[in-house]
Amino acid sequence: MKHLLEKDKKKRYLYKNKEVNWLFFKSLTHNQYISCDLKKFLYENFFKLSLNSSRVRIKNRCVVTKRAGSVLSKFKISRQTFRELSLNGKIVGIIKAIW
Repeated sequence: MKHLLEKDKKKRYLYKNKEVNWLFFKSLTHNQYISCDLKKFLYENFFKLSLNSSRVRIKNRCVVTKRAGSVLSKFKISRQTFRELSLNGKIVGIIKAIW
C-alpha cells in the first residue's frame, strides 16, 4: 500500500510542475492560425512529456484508509469509511434517512 501512495505523490508532484507545459502545448496545438510545421513540432514535443505528469493519472484516495476506489469527493473518504463514521455519529450533520 505504501508504494501506491508514493507513486501517487510522485504523479501529483509531476503534474504540479508540468501543468503549465501541458496547457501551453494544448492551447497552441488547437490554435488554427499557427502553421502546420510549427504544429507538428509542438506535437512532437507534447508527446515527449511524461505521461505520469498528466492530470488523468492522479487517483483520489481516502484520507483515512488510503483506499482508491469509490472516494466521495466532498468528504475525501471512501464510501465504506463514510458509512462507518456516519452510523457512529462521527460526521457532523449526517444522519440516517428515515421515511
